[in-house]
Amino acid sequence: MKPSSQPGTRNPKPGTLIITRIGVLLGLTLAFQSLGLPQPVTGTFVNCVLFLSAALFGPWTAVAVGCLTPFPALLLGQLPPPLWPFLPVIAAGNILLVLVFHAFRRLRFIPKKPAGRLADAIAVFPAACVKFAWLAAAVTWWMPLLLGRAVPVQAAAALASPQLFTAMAGGAAAVLILPTMLQVLHIR
Repeated sequence: MKPSSQPGTRNPKPGTLIITRIGVLLGLTLAFQSLGLPQPVTGTFVNCVLFLSAALFGPWTAVAVGCLTPFPALLLGQLPPPLWPFLPVIAAGNILLVLVFHAFRRLRFIPKKPAGRLADAIAVFPAACVKFAWLAAAVTWWMPLLLGRAVPVQAAAALASPQLFTAMAGGAAAVLILPTMLQVLHIR
């Protein structure tokens, strides 16, 4: 029985439910970021949360989470000062990851059932590649123009191939976890 359909309980307003979901996902992400683990581990977890958010609650909840997750990294000191101007670029990369993943999951040529995991796994690849391409283009072309100087090598390296790795690893983890989450949360 679904929790919201139990006798004596009321369904929450949709806005309250969305805000609660965003808050829980951000709280989970912040708690993990505060552990101070290396960027490949933390980045993988954050990307996993973004993929799960999109798959479980839709793209707009995931977009909200993706916009906000770079800021705890700044506050916790995980984002080095040379990368602070990149906060909006990182948030935009998260948004692209979520929207491309969502769009590819909905394509008709990818089988949904019984191979739902296959559809999700296929959707992870273009999403991770688009995020990587966005960040690589930003450090190579756009940010040097906006900053009026070259991006520090350390910053460029942090926003290049490690981002592709963490997005792919986070997506793989999400694909493995998603069926269990769907059952636990009584979704679909």
